[in-house]
Amino acid sequence: MKYILMDYVNDADWPQLTKSEQEHWLGAYRAFMEAMTKAGVLPDSRGLHPTSTASL
Repeated sequence: MKYILMDYVNDADWPQLTKSEQEHWLGAYRAFMEAMTKAGVLPDSRGLHPTSTASL
C-alpha cells in the first residue's frame, strides 16, 4: 500500500520571510525528509508544479 504526504507552502508568503526564516524552514524540511528516507519510509519524493502554473 502506498500513501501520499503533502505539505503546503503559500507561494505568495515565502518571499516575505527573512533569509534567516527561509533557511530555518528549509533546514527543518530537509532534516524531516532525510529522517524519513533513512527510516525507509520515503522511497520517492517529487515536488508538484508551482501554483502559478495551475489552471481551472
